Amino acid sequence: MAVNLAKHQVIEAGKQLVKENLIVRTWGNVSSRLDDNSFLITPSGRNYFTLTPAEIVEVKIADLSHKGDVKPSSEKRIHAAVYRNFPEINFIIHTHQENASILAASGLEAFQLPEPSSLLGRQVPCAPYALPGTRTLQRNVIMTLLASQGQAVLMERHGALCVGRSYEEAFAVAAELEETCGRFINERFSWQAQAEKGPAYPESRRIQGGFSLFDQGGGEIKVLTANGGDRLGWEGQISRAVYSRQAGVNWIVFDASPPCVEFSRLKRPLKPLLDDFAQSKLPLPCSAQLPFL
Repeated sequence: MAVNLAKHQVIEAGKQLVKENLIVRTWGNVSSRLDDNSFLITPSGRNYFTLTPAEIVEVKIADLSHKGDVKPSSEKRIHAAVYRNFPEINFIIHTHQENASILAASGLEAFQLPEPSSLLGRQVPCAPYALPGTRTLQRNVIMTLLASQGQAVLMERHGALCVGRSYEEAFAVAAELEETCGRFINERFSWQAQAEKGPAYPESRRIQGGFSLFDQGGGEIKVLTANGGDRLGWEGQISRAVYSRQAGVNWIVFDASPPCVEFSRLKRPLKPLLDDFAQSKLPLPCSAQLPFL
Protein backbone atom coordinates (compact mmCIF):
# COMPACT_ATOMS: atom_id res chain seq x y z
CA MET A 1 0.00 0.00 0.00
CA ALA A 2 1.18 3.55 -0.75
CA VAL A 3 2.62 5.29 2.31
CA ASN A 4 0.39 8.38 2.10
CA LEU A 5 -2.80 6.35 1.78
CA ALA A 6 -1.80 4.06 4.65
CA LYS A 7 -1.03 7.04 6.92
CA HIS A 8 -4.37 8.58 6.08
CA GLN A 9 -6.18 5.35 6.97
CA VAL A 10 -4.35 5.03 10.28
CA ILE A 11 -5.24 8.62 11.21
CA GLU A 12 -8.88 8.15 10.26
CA ALA A 13 -9.01 4.86 12.15
CA GLY A 14 -7.78 6.56 15.33
CA LYS A 15 -10.50 9.20 15.07
CA GLN A 16 -13.14 6.57 14.38
CA LEU A 17 -12.08 4.55 17.42
CA VAL A 18 -12.57 7.59 19.67
CA LYS A 19 -15.90 8.55 18.07
CA GLU A 20 -17.26 5.02 18.51
CA ASN A 21 -16.03 4.80 22.14
CA LEU A 22 -13.69 1.92 21.35
CA ILE A 23 -10.75 3.63 23.03
CA VAL A 24 -10.24 6.37 25.64
CA ARG A 25 -7.89 9.32 25.20
CA THR A 26 -4.62 8.04 23.67
CA TRP A 27 -4.99 4.44 24.86
CA GLY A 28 -5.13 1.75 22.22
CA ASN A 29 -3.28 1.72 18.91
CA VAL A 30 -3.73 1.28 15.16
CA SER A 31 -1.43 -0.04 12.46
CA SER A 32 -1.43 -0.75 8.73
CA ARG A 33 0.90 -3.04 6.79
CA LEU A 34 3.01 -1.26 4.18
CA ASP A 35 4.67 -4.34 2.67
CA ASP A 36 6.30 -7.59 3.75
CA ASN A 37 8.98 -5.70 5.65
CA SER A 38 7.31 -2.78 7.42
CA PHE A 39 4.12 -1.28 8.83
CA LEU A 40 2.79 2.09 9.99
CA ILE A 41 1.58 2.58 13.56
CA THR A 42 0.17 5.34 15.74
CA PRO A 43 2.64 7.13 18.03
CA SER A 44 2.81 6.75 21.78
CA GLY A 45 0.67 9.10 23.88
CA ARG A 46 -0.64 11.53 21.26
CA ASN A 47 -4.14 12.88 20.63
CA TYR A 48 -5.86 10.95 17.85
CA PHE A 49 -7.81 14.00 16.66
CA THR A 50 -4.68 16.08 16.05
CA LEU A 51 -2.43 13.42 14.48
CA THR A 52 -0.61 14.42 11.32
CA PRO A 53 0.97 12.13 8.68
CA ALA A 54 4.42 13.09 10.02
CA GLU A 55 3.49 11.55 13.41
CA ILE A 56 2.56 8.13 12.01
CA VAL A 57 5.62 5.93 12.52
CA GLU A 58 7.08 3.45 10.05
CA VAL A 59 8.39 0.34 11.83
CA LYS A 60 10.37 -2.63 10.53
CA ILE A 61 8.68 -5.98 11.15
CA ALA A 62 11.97 -7.85 11.63
CA ASP A 63 13.70 -5.78 14.31
CA LEU A 64 11.18 -3.08 15.39
CA SER A 65 13.49 -0.27 14.28
CA HIS A 66 11.62 2.83 13.18
CA LYS A 67 12.08 5.96 11.10
CA GLY A 68 12.24 9.44 12.60
CA ASP A 69 12.17 10.82 16.12
CA VAL A 70 8.53 10.09 16.94
CA LYS A 71 8.15 7.18 19.38
CA PRO A 72 5.86 4.40 18.09
CA SER A 73 3.20 2.74 20.23
CA SER A 74 4.55 0.61 23.07
CA GLU A 75 2.59 -2.35 21.64
CA LYS A 76 4.51 -2.37 18.35
CA ARG A 77 5.82 -5.84 19.24
CA ILE A 78 2.35 -7.34 19.03
CA HIS A 79 1.61 -5.65 15.70
CA ALA A 80 4.92 -6.81 14.21
CA ALA A 81 4.31 -10.37 15.38
CA VAL A 82 0.84 -10.43 13.82
CA TYR A 83 2.16 -9.21 10.47
CA ARG A 84 4.97 -11.75 10.64
CA ASN A 85 2.70 -14.71 11.43
CA PHE A 86 -0.35 -13.72 9.39
CA PRO A 87 0.67 -12.54 5.90
CA GLU A 88 -2.98 -12.03 4.94
CA ILE A 89 -3.54 -9.44 7.72
CA ASN A 90 -3.08 -5.81 6.68
CA PHE A 91 -4.76 -3.80 9.46
CA ILE A 92 -4.74 -4.11 13.27
CA ILE A 93 -6.50 -2.21 16.04
CA HIS A 94 -6.00 -2.63 19.78
CA THR A 95 -9.16 -1.38 21.44
CA HIS A 96 -10.49 -0.70 24.91
CA GLN A 97 -14.11 -1.19 23.95
CA GLU A 98 -16.36 -1.47 27.00
CA ASN A 99 -17.95 -4.91 26.75
CA ALA A 100 -14.78 -6.63 25.55
CA SER A 101 -12.80 -4.98 28.35
CA ILE A 102 -15.32 -6.17 30.94
CA LEU A 103 -14.89 -9.77 29.82
CA ALA A 104 -11.12 -9.33 29.55
CA ALA A 105 -11.13 -8.44 33.26
CA SER A 106 -13.55 -11.22 34.26
CA GLY A 107 -11.11 -14.12 34.44
CA LEU A 108 -12.69 -16.10 31.59
CA GLU A 109 -10.23 -18.02 29.40
CA ALA A 110 -12.71 -17.91 26.50
CA PHE A 111 -16.41 -17.68 25.79
CA GLN A 112 -18.43 -19.64 23.25
CA LEU A 113 -20.50 -18.01 20.52
CA PRO A 114 -24.09 -19.26 20.03
CA GLU A 115 -23.30 -19.78 16.33
CA PRO A 116 -19.99 -19.82 14.42
CA SER A 117 -18.99 -16.43 12.99
CA SER A 118 -16.94 -15.79 9.87
CA LEU A 119 -15.02 -13.09 11.77
CA LEU A 120 -14.89 -14.45 15.33
CA GLY A 121 -14.98 -18.20 14.80
CA ARG A 122 -16.65 -20.48 17.36
CA GLN A 123 -15.31 -18.77 20.47
CA VAL A 124 -13.43 -15.66 21.57
CA PRO A 125 -10.31 -16.56 23.61
CA CYS A 126 -8.49 -14.41 26.15
CA ALA A 127 -4.70 -14.12 26.05
CA PRO A 128 -3.07 -14.53 29.50
CA TYR A 129 -1.96 -11.39 31.30
CA ALA A 130 1.50 -9.87 30.91
CA LEU A 131 2.84 -6.34 31.38
CA PRO A 132 2.22 -3.94 28.48
CA GLY A 133 4.93 -3.69 25.84
CA THR A 134 6.70 -6.89 26.89
CA ARG A 135 7.82 -9.91 24.89
CA THR A 136 5.70 -12.05 27.19
CA LEU A 137 2.55 -10.15 26.25
CA GLN A 138 3.50 -10.42 22.58
CA ARG A 139 3.95 -14.18 22.90
CA ASN A 140 0.71 -14.65 24.84
CA VAL A 141 -1.35 -12.71 22.30
CA ILE A 142 0.19 -14.35 19.23
CA MET A 143 -0.09 -17.89 20.62
CA THR A 144 -3.74 -17.23 21.48
CA LEU A 145 -4.48 -15.76 18.05
CA LEU A 146 -2.72 -18.64 16.28
CA ALA A 147 -4.86 -21.14 18.18
CA SER A 148 -8.07 -19.25 17.42
CA GLN A 149 -10.36 -19.60 14.42
CA GLY A 150 -11.32 -15.94 14.65
CA GLN A 151 -9.79 -12.52 14.12
CA ALA A 152 -10.07 -11.14 17.65
CA VAL A 153 -8.64 -12.00 21.04
CA LEU A 154 -9.29 -10.50 24.43
CA MET A 155 -6.19 -9.39 26.32
CA GLU A 156 -6.53 -10.16 30.03
CA ARG A 157 -7.13 -6.89 31.90
CA HIS A 158 -6.10 -4.99 28.77
CA GLY A 159 -8.91 -4.76 26.21
CA ALA A 160 -8.89 -6.55 22.84
CA LEU A 161 -6.94 -7.00 19.62
CA CYS A 162 -8.85 -7.05 16.31
CA VAL A 163 -7.20 -7.86 12.98
CA GLY A 164 -8.39 -7.71 9.38
CA ARG A 165 -7.39 -7.97 5.76
CA SER A 166 -8.40 -4.33 5.40
CA TYR A 167 -9.32 -1.23 7.40
CA GLU A 168 -13.01 -2.03 6.94
CA GLU A 169 -12.68 -5.65 8.02
CA ALA A 170 -10.74 -4.79 11.19
CA PHE A 171 -13.53 -2.41 12.26
CA ALA A 172 -16.17 -5.00 11.39
CA VAL A 173 -14.35 -7.41 13.73
CA ALA A 174 -14.32 -4.81 16.52
CA ALA A 175 -18.03 -4.03 16.05
CA GLU A 176 -19.06 -7.70 16.05
CA LEU A 177 -16.83 -8.40 19.05
CA GLU A 178 -18.46 -5.61 21.07
CA GLU A 179 -21.97 -6.76 20.18
CA THR A 180 -21.14 -10.39 20.95
CA CYS A 181 -19.50 -9.54 24.29
CA GLY A 182 -22.46 -7.37 25.25
CA ARG A 183 -24.91 -10.15 24.46
CA PHE A 184 -22.85 -12.66 26.45
CA ILE A 185 -22.70 -10.32 29.47
CA ASN A 186 -26.45 -9.71 29.44
CA GLU A 187 -27.30 -13.40 29.05
CA ARG A 188 -24.74 -14.60 31.59
CA PHE A 189 -25.33 -12.10 34.35
CA SER A 190 -28.78 -10.54 33.71
CA TRP A 191 -28.04 -7.58 36.00
CA GLN A 192 -31.56 -6.22 36.10
CA ALA A 193 -33.24 -9.56 36.73
CA GLN A 194 -30.86 -11.12 39.24
CA ALA A 195 -29.35 -8.28 41.26
CA GLU A 196 -31.49 -6.64 43.88
CA LYS A 197 -30.74 -3.16 45.02
CA GLY A 198 -28.33 -3.47 47.93
CA PRO A 199 -28.57 -1.42 51.12
CA ALA A 200 -26.95 1.99 51.14
CA TYR A 201 -23.84 2.31 53.28
CA PRO A 202 -21.99 5.50 54.18
CA GLU A 203 -18.94 6.68 52.32
CA SER A 204 -15.92 7.80 54.29
CA ARG A 205 -12.77 9.83 53.86
CA ARG A 206 -9.52 10.15 55.75
CA ILE A 207 -9.05 13.22 57.95
CA GLN A 208 -6.30 14.30 60.31
CA GLY A 209 -6.14 11.72 63.08
CA GLY A 210 -9.05 9.63 61.84
CA PHE A 211 -11.84 9.57 59.27
CA SER A 212 -15.28 10.95 58.52
CA LEU A 213 -18.40 8.92 57.70
CA PHE A 214 -21.08 10.52 55.53
CA ASP A 215 -24.70 9.52 56.07
CA GLN A 216 -27.35 9.43 53.36
CA GLY A 217 -28.49 12.92 54.23
CA GLY A 218 -25.04 14.36 53.70
CA GLY A 219 -24.23 14.64 57.37
CA GLU A 220 -20.64 14.08 58.48
CA ILE A 221 -19.58 12.05 61.52
CA LYS A 222 -15.95 12.49 62.51
CA VAL A 223 -14.21 9.54 64.14
CA LEU A 224 -10.72 9.58 65.64
CA THR A 225 -8.88 6.38 64.76
CA ALA A 226 -7.51 6.08 68.29
CA ASN A 227 -11.02 6.07 69.74
CA GLY A 228 -12.17 3.21 67.58
CA GLY A 229 -15.40 3.32 65.61
CA ASP A 230 -17.07 0.37 67.30
CA ARG A 231 -20.07 2.48 68.28
CA LEU A 232 -20.76 3.08 64.58
CA GLY A 233 -21.16 -0.60 63.73
CA TRP A 234 -19.25 -2.65 61.20
CA GLU A 235 -19.08 0.24 58.70
CA GLY A 236 -17.01 2.23 61.16
CA GLN A 237 -14.86 -0.78 61.97
CA ILE A 238 -14.11 -1.42 58.30
CA SER A 239 -13.15 2.20 57.73
CA ARG A 240 -10.93 2.21 60.81
CA ALA A 241 -9.18 -1.01 59.68
CA VAL A 242 -8.62 0.18 56.11
CA TYR A 243 -7.30 3.62 57.01
CA SER A 244 -5.05 2.14 59.71
CA ARG A 245 -3.46 -0.43 57.40
CA GLN A 246 -3.48 1.35 54.03
CA ALA A 247 -1.70 4.70 54.20
CA GLY A 248 -2.44 5.47 50.55
CA VAL A 249 -6.22 5.10 50.85
CA ASN A 250 -8.11 8.35 51.43
CA TRP A 251 -11.68 7.44 50.43
CA ILE A 252 -13.92 4.37 50.79
CA VAL A 253 -17.01 3.98 48.62
CA PHE A 254 -19.48 1.10 48.99
CA ASP A 255 -20.84 0.26 45.55
CA ALA A 256 -24.14 -1.63 45.59
CA SER A 257 -24.79 -1.24 41.85
CA PRO A 258 -26.26 -4.36 40.18
CA PRO A 259 -23.04 -5.33 38.31
CA CYS A 260 -20.96 -5.17 41.49
CA VAL A 261 -23.56 -7.09 43.51
CA GLU A 262 -23.78 -9.76 40.83
CA PHE A 263 -20.01 -10.06 40.50
CA SER A 264 -19.64 -10.40 44.27
CA ARG A 265 -21.79 -13.54 44.08
CA LEU A 266 -19.24 -15.20 41.82
CA LYS A 267 -16.83 -15.28 44.79
CA ARG A 268 -13.78 -14.56 42.67
CA PRO A 269 -11.21 -11.74 42.98
CA LEU A 270 -12.03 -8.52 41.16
CA LYS A 271 -8.91 -6.96 39.64
CA PRO A 272 -9.25 -3.23 40.30
CA LEU A 273 -7.76 -1.68 37.17
CA LEU A 274 -7.18 -2.23 33.48
CA ASP A 275 -3.54 -1.58 32.65
CA ASP A 276 -3.98 1.73 30.91
CA PHE A 277 -6.32 3.07 33.59
CA ALA A 278 -3.52 2.31 36.06
CA GLN A 279 -1.31 4.73 34.14
CA SER A 280 -3.90 7.50 34.31
CA LYS A 281 -4.56 10.28 36.82
CA LEU A 282 -8.23 10.38 35.81
CA PRO A 283 -10.95 9.36 38.32
CA LEU A 284 -11.00 5.58 38.71
CA PRO A 285 -13.57 3.45 36.86
CA CYS A 286 -16.41 1.69 38.69
CA SER A 287 -14.37 -1.48 39.07
CA ALA A 288 -11.84 0.41 41.21
CA GLN A 289 -14.43 1.01 43.91
CA LEU A 290 -15.08 -1.44 46.74
CA PRO A 291 -17.87 -3.81 45.65
CA PHE A 292 -20.67 -4.59 48.09
CA LEU A 293 -19.87 -8.09 49.42
